[in-house]
Amino acid sequence: MNLTLVDTHSHLYSEPLCQDIDGVIKRARESGVKAIIVPGTDQEDSQEAIQLACKYHGYVFAAIGVHPQSIQEDEDLSWLSCMAQDPHVIAIGEIGLDSEVREPGIPMQERRFLKQLAIAKDRQLPILVHCRGALEKTISILEGWGGKGGILHAWPGSKEATRSLLDKGFYCGVCGVVTRLASTRKRRNLLSFPLEKIVLETDSPYIGTEKSPKGKVEPADLLEICQSLSELYGLPEETIANITTENASKALFSIF
Repeated sequence: MNLTLVDTHSHLYSEPLCQDIDGVIKRARESGVKAIIVPGTDQEDSQEAIQLACKYHGYVFAAIGVHPQSIQEDEDLSWLSCMAQDPHVIAIGEIGLDSEVREPGIPMQERRFLKQLAIAKDRQLPILVHCRGALEKTISILEGWGGKGGILHAWPGSKEATRSLLDKGFYCGVCGVVTRLASTRKRRNLLSFPLEKIVLETDSPYIGTEKSPKGKVEPADLLEICQSLSELYGLPEETIANITTENASKALFSIF
C-alpha cells in the first residue's frame, strides 16, 4: 500500500537526526512521508530550518519562531519579521505558552507570544502553537488573535475546550502518544475530535511512540501514528493518510 503522509512537526536540526539527515529523509520517503515541516525554537534553529528547506526544496518546509523556553527578555524580534519574508517559510512557530518553563514566566511569554502572533498576522502565515499547562490562557489569546489559524501542536485540550479554535481554522496535531495503549484518556479524548480537524506529527526526535523511544523518533515513525489512528477510528490506513494530508494542506494554506 502506498500511503501519502505529512509530518507537520519535526526538529530535523536536532540530535541525533542532524547526524544523518539524508538517511532520515530517505527513510521518511520510504514510509510514505511526502512533506516535513521543520519548526524553529529560536533564531539559530529557525535559520537552520530555512537552510534545510533550501536543501530539500519541495520536501522540507520551514517554520520560524521562538519557543517559550528560548525567550530572552531583551531579545529584539525584528529578525523574525525579516526572516518571515523568506519564500521557504510557510508558518510562524513553534510559539506559545509553557507553565513548566519558570524563566521567563508566563507574563513575559505572553508578551513574546503576542508579538509573534502579530508578525504571523502581518505576513498572513499560519502558526504552530505550543501549549503546556496554560490551556485557558492560550485559547483566550488565540480566540482574539484574528489571524488565519494553523496547527495546535501535541494539543492537550479537549474537543469542547478547543471548539472555538477549530472553527477559526486550527487543526489538532496528533503525535506518538496515540500509539501508546496505556494512554487511554488521551486516546479517548482524541477520538472526540472530528478526523477532518486532525493532522499528523512526530515532534521528532522528542515525543516517543510505542515502538520508538523518546529521543529516537524520526519522521518515518509517522507511519506508526497513522496505523494507530486507523485502529482507533476503525478506518483504513489509506483513509487516515489521505484525510490528514488534505488537512495539513488546508492548515498550511496549500503550500505543498
